[in-house]
Amino acid sequence: MKRILRKIKKALPSQSEYYYSRSRYYERLSARYSNIQSYLSLLSAGNKLTSIESTVSAKPELGCRSEEVLKKYGEPHCRLSNITVLKNHILFYKFLLGGHKTKCEMHFFKNNMFLFNYTFSYLTPNDKIKLVESLSKKYLSKSIDLKNSCITDEQGNQIFIHDSSDFIIYYLAAKSDFFKEAELIRTREKDQTKKKSELNQKELLNRL
Repeated sequence: MKRILRKIKKALPSQSEYYYSRSRYYERLSARYSNIQSYLSLLSAGNKLTSIESTVSAKPELGCRSEEVLKKYGEPHCRLSNITVLKNHILFYKFLLGGHKTKCEMHFFKNNMFLFNYTFSYLTPNDKIKLVESLSKKYLSKSIDLKNSCITDEQGNQIFIHDSSDFIIYYLAAKSDFFKEAELIRTREKDQTKKKSELNQKELLNRL
């Protein structure tokens, strides 16, 4: 019996390996959003899709404060602070949603949520179909294909999906101050890059 228990224990990851694996995941999560461009790319992805208006408000958590989220969901599995130059932060949760293991990210700027998503890692094609049907029926009262569409509510919030190695549902406050400030930063960076390029070219012309 002891021999069997030793084999089982050896086959399972150690506690230190588990925490290492988990910390590596959080490191990757932080790195993924370390640049405001990652957020602006999400905004651009939603804007490129065909917009379908909904009278049902997207995720009530969008726009709310972190204190309200903590009161509703309890302590997160992880908190990530000062992610970008805009000092936004992320609360990370894990849920069992509809029988599926689900990762959830809640992104805040000036303590207001501007991005919420669910990530499903192990869905069958049929599971994905059922999720899309549930999503479209809730917000549009009918079942539609959301692969090339974005649900937009009266506040301009967006809901869209990304189906790759993971299946992700994004809820995005497109009119959030975060995106306005991120766009300003990107514009300034482009202007600085252009001016630097022009100065370099001028220097070359003077010295050649």
